[in-house]
Formats: sequence, structure tokens, C-alpha cells
Amino acid sequence: MQEALRNLKSRFATGDVKSMKEVAGSYATGMPFALGIGYETMIKRFHNPELLTLGDILTTADITETDVEIVLAVAMAEARKNHVKRDISALLPTE
Repeated sequence: MQEALRNLKSRFATGDVKSMKEVAGSYATGMPFALGIGYETMIKRFHNPELLTLGDILTTADITETDVEIVLAVAMAEARKNHVKRDISALLPTE
């Protein structure tokens, strides 16, 4: 586990982590315990960063000893890439 966390720390620091899936995949059996969530929840959230909570991001930064802004930037970049913009024009009043 320590090796996986050290590896993630280095990869975050060098900008090598491009997807939050990489966090979940780094040590699949131990990572849920370190994050304080179940395996299925970890897979669901880290494979779809829009579902990540602030707590998930803060805990990921804590356990990897990474600046939270770096972890947040990776999560946000991936979430923006996967996000489908909602069209709410039908809900707005017409003039």
C-alpha cells in the first residue's frame, strides 16, 4: 500500500495522473480502505469524477500527500471532458 501511495504522490507531482480512474486502479484492494469507502463506491466515483465528493478529493490528497489543488485539477479536467451540458431552454419562459 505504501508503495502505491508513494507512486501516486510522484505521479500527481509530475502531472502524470490524467484520470481519477488511475487512483482507483493503483491498488484496488487497499485503496477503498484508505479512502474510507467501499470498493463499489470507489469504482463508481473514481470512474465518473462528477460523482466525487469534496471529501473524496480531500482524502485522496491526504493519503497521497499531494496538494489538494492538484487532485482537484485532475478531477475537474476529467469531469469537464465527460460532462454533457444540460439544455434547460424548454424550462425558461418565452418572451
